[in-house]
Formats: sequence, structure tokens, C-alpha cells
Amino acid sequence: MEIQMGAEFQNFFVKAVLSDIPANSSLQFDYLISDLHYKTLYNPRTVDSWTNVICETYILLDENNHAEALADKFPNLINEILPDFDQGTYSIGLQPITDIHLNPDMPVGYAPVSDPKYSYILSAIAVLILVVAAVNFMTLSLGQSMVRAKEVGVRKVAGAQRRQLIFQFLAEASLVTLISLGMGVLLSILGLPLFNDLAGKTLALNISGTTILFLGVLAGLITFFAGGYPAFILSGFRPIMVLKNDVKVGGGKQTLRKLLVIVQFVFSIFLISSTLIMRSQINFLRNKDLGFKKEQVLVVPLNISAGRYSAVVESGMQASKPFRNELMKLPEVVKVGVASHIMGTGGWTGVGYTDSEGNFRNFDMNSIDEDYIPALQIEVKHGRNFDVNIPSDIRRGIIINEAFAKEYAWEDPLIEKIPGNDFPDHEIIGVVKDFNYASLHGQVTPLVMVMDPGIILKGISDIGIGTSIAPKLMISMSSDNLSESVEKIKAVWNKLSPGEEFNFSFVDQTLDAQYENDRHLEQVVTSASILAILIGSLGLLGLASLNMTARVKEISMRKILGASNQTLLTLLAWDFLIMIAIALVLAVPVTYFAMSNWLNGFSYRVSITPVFFLAAGGISLLVAMLTISYHAVKTTMTNPANNLRHE
Repeated sequence: MEIQMGAEFQNFFVKAVLSDIPANSSLQFDYLISDLHYKTLYNPRTVDSWTNVICETYILLDENNHAEALADKFPNLINEILPDFDQGTYSIGLQPITDIHLNPDMPVGYAPVSDPKYSYILSAIAVLILVVAAVNFMTLSLGQSMVRAKEVGVRKVAGAQRRQLIFQFLAEASLVTLISLGMGVLLSILGLPLFNDLAGKTLALNISGTTILFLGVLAGLITFFAGGYPAFILSGFRPIMVLKNDVKVGGGKQTLRKLLVIVQFVFSIFLISSTLIMRSQINFLRNKDLGFKKEQVLVVPLNISAGRYSAVVESGMQASKPFRNELMKLPEVVKVGVASHIMGTGGWTGVGYTDSEGNFRNFDMNSIDEDYIPALQIEVKHGRNFDVNIPSDIRRGIIINEAFAKEYAWEDPLIEKIPGNDFPDHEIIGVVKDFNYASLHGQVTPLVMVMDPGIILKGISDIGIGTSIAPKLMISMSSDNLSESVEKIKAVWNKLSPGEEFNFSFVDQTLDAQYENDRHLEQVVTSASILAILIGSLGLLGLASLNMTARVKEISMRKILGASNQTLLTLLAWDFLIMIAIALVLAVPVTYFAMSNWLNGFSYRVSITPVFFLAAGGISLLVAMLTISYHAVKTTMTNPANNLRHE
């Protein structure tokens, strides 16, 4: 097979075929080639630079060696190889391969790194729902205590021991748990594709010995915590008190049962308010002014052969000219700019160098043409844009952003130069207003834009390239029919590049893709909120029925004494209103802490205001009132004579 290496094609022979790499592996590739071809792809300066880290080294240790012992030898090794570096300024570390995926504290390399907080949040949501269900089970069990009190009394009178009753109630809870476990596993298998689509994951459920052991332990814990307390309470009833109908569970006013309901409301309000805050943040990210035009901007990558950095950029700029001339003839096209990197993709060329004072500095770089800034409507704060009629702009001109000027504490950047000994003669001709070319998770970093990347490449010692540097057309349009405009642009492409595939994307869609994980998390939390509310509502429905049954004679007496139906409904709902108010007070600090921690991952974020919590409390109250309203209305509308005829 032939593979293009630099500007030429080379023949390669297939020596081995590997098994398919699992989808959840961090190491993904189509084929592997020897690192002997490294010098073909990169220039000698890059290859020989100790501060330019492009490749990753994987070390397999034998059983008699430990990573810690090997790492202890690195400092002396570095001092021998790099004596010019101050001790501690250059370091090498080891990281277990299993630690890569969920450790953002280490520099990101070849393998993608996921933020572990998303795993923690998803796990916490699962635990919350499980706890809500367990609390629901306990609540209903305690609520039915009066129904089963006589059963316990009769069994004790007949000689049943307390441990026998405890075993009976635990066995009942265990049976319910095992049935639920089986149904849960079945639903997990059936619903996993839906969850993967919702969460943006590729999870797989493998039933192994470890999985079975985990599920068995989980079932045991749920049985004990969900069924244990009711079992010990019910089995502790004294027969004489039961037969005298003088049994109280959790205090005279059902304190325990109310406490469990409050716990349910706390979790529900936490999930609802978290959902509202997440949704607000996602909408904020979508609607924030990024400092450039993002709507109706079409990106078309040019097909440029691989090669050295400057050669690829120069070839792309030359290839863009006929496209730009033809596209500008279309009435829908406002401007056509060209750039090596586009917004929202990350991986812009990052460069580093040691300045004249010995400090290591770094910044991002983008190679652009003179129409890039006006096409995206980026504001020039000081100086001017590139001008092709001024030859020195191409040869020595650079444009920086405000973050770059701030980094170097320049009051008048137009008279300054990048303080490095190896940079060729150059001139800062303009300063643009900071624009968010990367994700809003981070602050705007120092940026340099050039027409000739050689101005920067000759002065640096470190370079990192995360995306292709091949120039792309940035087509700014003003059209009410984008699909028709795209077809016209495609026609121009087919005319100038017959036989080559036409690929395109929209800048706003690319920007939205940056927050895909956040949107998936928000969708999962929303689904969890709905599920928690449904589970909690089932518990409330049962509690409302029991509560109304216990208070039916009280309500009848109040009606006889002249209480209106509205007054009685308010009285029945008052307890739930108090519980929701208490739950709201308890849920606010927990939610504020959790969501503040999540929002700290964004440099630009919304503020957490009381509105979110009031809305969550209102939704919980509405659901509670709708849940208990049937039994409440039914109780108040019943003829009191029917309830008191036997008194």
C-alpha cells in the first residue's frame, strides 16, 4: 500500500493484522507505522528539540521493577542530558495507562481524557435515585404499619418470636428487591442503547462474576436499609398495645415518616434545580457573544498535500485564490477568508519559546489571509488589518489579541516586538479584541495571527498541533435559504476541483459541538429528575391515601362544625407545604455547592440565583399537590355522616 509521507508517496507492506480495538479503549488507530519515519514528517529543529513533545512513550516494566523506582532516576538523567536547564524546570513523569482516561491533572496526550467529575455526577445521580426508591419503600412500609399491626400482635400472641418476625419482614423486602433487581437488569440491557445515545457514551453491560457479586451485595444492602428499619419497628410492637389500638410509629405525629418524605423532596429539589442551572448555562454558552460572526459562516477544507508547516500553509493560500474569486461572484456570499484553524475545534497551533530573559513563554498561532478578520467581523482595537498591497505585511507583519498584549504588559503593542532572540524581524501591525476561538470552559489565551507562519516558526522551540493546519475557506453568507446557497458553493467546488469530495461545516454547529458532553449531562440529569419525581410521586400517592384514611374522622367532625371544603383542602395540604419548605432549605446549600463546582469548569458562566431554587420548589409543590389532590378532594367531599354513623 502507498502512504503519503511529506510531499511524496512511499510503499508500505502489511506485516501483521491486529484484533479490533475495543470501542472503550483510549488507544484508537487505523494502522501503525514505524517511528523511523518521524524525520520525514517533521523538520530537524522539531525532531531535535527537547521541549517539543509530540510523541508519547509507553514503557512496559517487568515484575521486578516498580514505576516509583524508575521515576526516581529521572532527575539525575535530565541533569546529565540537559545541563543548561535549571533544576526542576524540565521534568519527566510516569502515568499508569489505566489512569489516563480520568485524570485531567496530567497533560493531555494522544489518548482523549475525560473529566472524572462527569463520572462522579452520573454515579451520584444513580445513587440518588436508588436512595429515593429505598426511602419510598421505607415510607410506605411504615405507612402500612397500622394495617399490619394486628397481624404482628396476633402472631406474637400465638407464640411468634421477634427474630421470626424480623426474618419474615426482611424476607419480604428481599423478595421485592430481587424482583426489582431482575427487572432492573433487564431494563438496563434493553435501555442501554437509549442511555448511550442520551449520555453520548459507548457503555456495555458485561455480566461477569464480578458483576453478579456486585449486584448481590447491592441487593443485600438495599434489603437491609430499605426493609431493615420497618422490620425492626413492626416486630417490636407489643401485643397488648396493638390490641388496644394504641400503636404509634416514629412518634405521635409520625415524625419518622415525615422525615423520609422530606428526604425525598430534598433529592427532588436538588435534581430539579440542578437541571434548571445546567440548562441555563448551556443556553448561555449558545447565546454568548463570542466576538466574531458565527451564524451563516460555512467552512470548506481545501485538499492540500501534507508537508512542512510553511509549505502546507503557502500551498493552501495559493489554492484558495481561484475559489475566492468565483465565490465572490455569488450574491449570497459576503466575504471569503482563509485560515489554518477554525473556531471551536481546539488544537490550534500552540508554540513555545524561551524569551530574552530566560523565561519560557507560549501562545497560540493561526495563519490567515487579509479577508479572514473582516469575514468573521472580528473587531480591530488598535492598528489595522493585513493589507496585501503592503508587501511588508506578508513578510513581517503579525496581529495579536488583547490577551497577548496583557500577557506581556504592553501599553502600546504597536511599538513592541516578541521578546525572543531567535525571531526574525517583525512588526505588530494590529491588536484585535479578544474573541473566544476556543471553548468557553477556558479563558481567551494569547494569540498571534500571521500571513507567513515562518515569522513565528523560526523563533520557537516547542510546537503542538492538534488539528490539521491545511487552510480552510471561511465563507460568510447572508441568505435566507442556506441549503440553496450551499448547493451553489458546491457547484463552484465541483467546477474548480472536479472529482474531489466536497466537505463543509458551519461554524455555529462546530461551536455547539464543544459542549456536547455538557448537553448530554444536562439531558441525563433532566431524565433523572423526572424519574425521581415519578418515584417520589408514587410514595406520596400511597402516603396521601394512608394520611387521608387516618384523618377521615377528623375531617368529618370539622365539616359538621362548619369547615368549608377549601379550608379542609388547605389543612390537608399544609403538612406537605411545610415539608417542601424544609426540604427547600436543606437542598439549597447542597445544590449550590455541587453546581458551583460544576460551573467552575467554565470561565464564562451564569450566576446561581434564588430563582432556580424557587422554581424547583414550585415544581415540587405542584407535583405534590397534584399527587395528593385526588385523595384530599375525595376525603373532603365525603358525607361526614357515612364516616361517623358507627361512632
